Amino acid sequence: METAIDANFFTAAGRLSNQDRGRALTFVGRFLENPKQPGLSLERVQQAKSDYLWSGRVSDDLRAIIYQEGESAVLLYVDRHDAAYNWAGRHVIERHQKTGVLQIVEIPKTTEIPVAGSKDHTSSCLFAGRSDDYLLSLGVPELWLPTVRQIRTDDELVEVIEKLPPDVGERLFDLAAGKLVTPPAPVSPAAPLSESEEASRNLIIVRSKDELRFLLDAPLAKWIAFLHPSQKKLAHGSFSGAVKVTGSAGTGKTVVAMHRARHLAAQGRCVLVTSFVQTLCRNIERNLQLFCSPEELERITISHVHKLAADFIREAGESWQPVDDQKIAEVLGQLSSRGNCPLDPENLFAEWQSIIESQGITSWEQYRAASRAGRGRALTIKDRKAVWEIIERLQQRFAERREISFSGLCRRAAELIRTGKVRSPFDAVVVDEMQDLRAQELLMLSSLAPHDNLMLVGDGGQRIYAGKVTLKSLGIDVRGRSHVLRLNYRTTEQIRRFADGLLSAEADDLDGGRESRIETRSLLSGPEPRRKGFDSRPAQNDFVAEQIQQLLRQGRTPDEIAVFARQAKLLDQIENRLNKARIPCYRLSKEDFPHEPAVNLGTMHRAKGLEFKVVFVIDADDETLPSASLLKKKTDEQLRADFIEQEQQLLYVSVTRARDAVFVTWAGEPSRFLKNSL
Repeated sequence: METAIDANFFTAAGRLSNQDRGRALTFVGRFLENPKQPGLSLERVQQAKSDYLWSGRVSDDLRAIIYQEGESAVLLYVDRHDAAYNWAGRHVIERHQKTGVLQIVEIPKTTEIPVAGSKDHTSSCLFAGRSDDYLLSLGVPELWLPTVRQIRTDDELVEVIEKLPPDVGERLFDLAAGKLVTPPAPVSPAAPLSESEEASRNLIIVRSKDELRFLLDAPLAKWIAFLHPSQKKLAHGSFSGAVKVTGSAGTGKTVVAMHRARHLAAQGRCVLVTSFVQTLCRNIERNLQLFCSPEELERITISHVHKLAADFIREAGESWQPVDDQKIAEVLGQLSSRGNCPLDPENLFAEWQSIIESQGITSWEQYRAASRAGRGRALTIKDRKAVWEIIERLQQRFAERREISFSGLCRRAAELIRTGKVRSPFDAVVVDEMQDLRAQELLMLSSLAPHDNLMLVGDGGQRIYAGKVTLKSLGIDVRGRSHVLRLNYRTTEQIRRFADGLLSAEADDLDGGRESRIETRSLLSGPEPRRKGFDSRPAQNDFVAEQIQQLLRQGRTPDEIAVFARQAKLLDQIENRLNKARIPCYRLSKEDFPHEPAVNLGTMHRAKGLEFKVVFVIDADDETLPSASLLKKKTDEQLRADFIEQEQQLLYVSVTRARDAVFVTWAGEPSRFLKNSL
């Protein structure tokens, strides 16, 4: 018998205790081995609206609800005896009359079906010009047709869509946005569930007990396991060159990257998964361990990009000590004070980063001919010569001390690979958060494997570190293989709208162009983000501490909550208040994760790659965001503009870590980035 699990089952299993979740796992394993064994105690659900619903005895007080039709079975729900039967009575489970796809649909309450108003009212509804037959052909359940016909606003659409199958909701979103929506090809009623798996997007076929264990045990199983068809094509496809995947926060880019790595490893390839952010690499490693087989994990290497470069250099027998940007800026400032430099220390460091390092310049001839497009101030040949004399002194200092910048580390590693002094062990490379990588880092990664096995994933709206580059300028050709993900799986539509409103309607597409952000949608609904100002920081911190206590009383666990601030010192008062209330809290770091459930406290930069159910962004005032002290040092117009954009995107990244609810607070004048949303 072909067996599948619906998303509802994961949601329900996730609410059980660890012990009961183990019992559910045991039950499903036994069902998978032999769905007809007497010990499962299968009985028809008499009060159900469907003829194919059965219940199975998980334990004395736990029941699983199962759909069985011919040689196909779907595990739908698991809960306490009465709750499980109540769920079965509230849902209709059947193949859709037009699409043929198996649908699990909640029966609408009487109050959810508005009474048709006047003719004028009806004409203002979003789908007034669409026939019943057309809406049914899109997969709208017949039970919900009257409700769908009465939808007037996007907010009403979000509320209704949450009750409908995800594929249907996506089509209605597109239809409401004025797009031409073609009905899906119908699935034959006799077709196996694997065809419905592609069509409904809410089913996953269980093919092994190891896969089943991951699906039931993993805390983010539903999020990781279910791939939208557009994601699946990217993760499992074959390509003639490098692939670029972009999309706003929550659209599943990292999920695609992980599944791509697993797919390539399953084919026997040695795969590198890498990123700029060490924390993200650790998260990816933990998640891959949840759903990859030991054999697949053996072929996947997860490594921070700079560690990877250092490993190659060490393999070649060379020894270099990396120097961070802050130290380089200090040294350049000291060197420039001894001569007649046409650039102030800040602009000299920007010249080093964006021109010399980015282009891999090592000689005066190269610098003299280099393009400086995008730099604020033009330099004469005489000016360039004065700048280069300082750069030469820096390079001489590096050589004497065996020091090197991180970009230089990557450039040297790439040279070693190109000249054959070290060999890349990888057949494929998957790069996450590519928008935060600089030119030499991307060039090194692109040299490690054939480009038809190179996937680059990122979002120009989440760039929070310096270093804009375009793929085409690096010789990485993604023409015809650039894909934008539009469906948000992580955050509610209310959070998505608020977050996207913090940025412009278009984002850098990471290849020299722009891409629209306005077509992204979420099929989840929740409360509007709360934005609240205070007269003082202590008043703000009192409010945040009280809200956290209230969330815990309502059943949230501490580890589901995070508090982010622009600077680490701004978290001290919150930490003190939580400690006094005996609420465990934890300062997020690069190296470790909390060993027990605790409220997470971190800087906005530390938010990258993380996810929580509730997020507080504190001290979002205009002195702190953008940082007034850092902005004051930006004398060059282009540097100021770039810095403000990074700070704006830092707020966006922090807000989009939330799945269910967001609080943004400040004392005094709110950040300029918030003013359009107040």
